[in-house]
Amino acid sequence: FATNNCCTTSLINANSPLVWDATMLDALKVYAANNHAVMCSPFSMAGASTPASNVGTMAVVTAEALMAIAFAQLVRPGSPVLFGVPAMTVALNSGAPVHGSPDSAIVQFLAGQMARRYGIPHRAIANCASSKSADMQAAYDSMWGLFPAFLAGAQWISMAGGMMEGTLGVGYAKTVIDFEQLDAFYHFCQGCRFDDLDEIFETVKEVGPGGHFLGAAHTRKADLFIFPSQNNVTYEQWDAEGRKDSEQTGLDKAKQWLERYQAPAIDPVLDAALLGFIAERESAIIQEIR
Repeated sequence: FATNNCCTTSLINANSPLVWDATMLDALKVYAANNHAVMCSPFSMAGASTPASNVGTMAVVTAEALMAIAFAQLVRPGSPVLFGVPAMTVALNSGAPVHGSPDSAIVQFLAGQMARRYGIPHRAIANCASSKSADMQAAYDSMWGLFPAFLAGAQWISMAGGMMEGTLGVGYAKTVIDFEQLDAFYHFCQGCRFDDLDEIFETVKEVGPGGHFLGAAHTRKADLFIFPSQNNVTYEQWDAEGRKDSEQTGLDKAKQWLERYQAPAIDPVLDAALLGFIAERESAIIQEIR
């Protein structure tokens, strides 16, 4: 079945600039030979591993990605691949990776154009933050990755929820917030509706000058987006309810999700076989490392 159907997706990273090492290429050989989709992703950090220029960065990562993609086709013609660009920059005052900036956003837009030029699915990252908590910095770090990923037309968005500390950690509260933002952007990308124009015009006539639309039948079935965790109450009500900020609200909701989680059913025989395989491979890998 797997010979003719793509069942898994894997990721390899270039050692930018312009190096694919043996470890990555050996992995690519195995993935491609077995019809596994591979995200061929340069590890780009403008100012460090690529030029301190969005255009220069795109030139380097395009060359790197296309090399890996071409190599996969030599291993197995038609092997499924993705054009992967985890756009990042580097803080020139510290050397630390920066997730979410206007420059990385431009790179993601350029990546979308290049992926369409070559007819290859586009992989992006989003909602990654350098911040250590779900604070204002985490919000704008994430947004500078999220909106270009969607607007660039990425078909695959990874690291899309909860990523903090430069992707070294994951926050429960931020995961909740990020998931709501993903829903919001999906809603945004649906654009305008025109299928209910007649009803809209009729509603305007019914309400008339000086009226309001809150009680209109059209309003009651509207799909205006609502953020489940967004706080829109008065200051007094917010104060009386414990003065919760967005991080605490997200954490509370994450706990609710975990409490109501139910593990999916699985055949006990299959479960035992899978656990046995995992234990066997873990033991073998440890022996190989030693």
